[in-house]
Amino acid sequence: MDRTPDKPGLLERDVAAFLGEVGCTAPEALLDRLRTDHSRETTPYHSWAHVLHGLGLLWEYRSAIPECEAVVLAWLNHDRIYDPRGTGNEEKSAELGREMCLEVGRPDLADRVHALILDTRHQVEPDTPAGRWIVGIDLAILGETPERYDQFEHNIRQEYAHVPKLLYRVGRGRILRGFLERDRIYDVPELHERFERQARDNLQKAIDAI
Repeated sequence: MDRTPDKPGLLERDVAAFLGEVGCTAPEALLDRLRTDHSRETTPYHSWAHVLHGLGLLWEYRSAIPECEAVVLAWLNHDRIYDPRGTGNEEKSAELGREMCLEVGRPDLADRVHALILDTRHQVEPDTPAGRWIVGIDLAILGETPERYDQFEHNIRQEYAHVPKLLYRVGRGRILRGFLERDRIYDVPELHERFERQARDNLQKAIDAI
């Protein structure tokens, strides 16, 4: 399955097959639950579409990704809890990831999935290749086309519509500059080559607009 399905339905079919391969006895039902958990009116970016975007990349590079089963399971859970007004979203999602591993009969992956989800907090550089992959996938949107990036920024602002304009501009600018000031936004060679230059252009444009 080292390919990128060209339609969401095909990708979801492959994901259901993957869930069956790792041990889930009711993969379609689990996939429905994941889709529902990621379908929130309050998070137009952190949604099932974001999960599918990352899954497409994971499927494309699957043969190169270490601990691929754990990475995919972590990705499926990494934003299951996302409350723009709350805290600890990643920690709560990590617990759900751990629980899902136990549910499908893969306790051997529970701790790794939990740790990989915590890597998506983007607080420190991941210390494993698998962690660098999931973080790179999570940041892939930064290196998409200018049109897709602009939509991303619009959706993030919608998620944080409760934050006053000035405070949002200050906080968002700090986050974007943090990414731009890194020596490398993507520590995975495949993703660095594919997304780095465009990500830097997008980030600089967004910072200038702020």
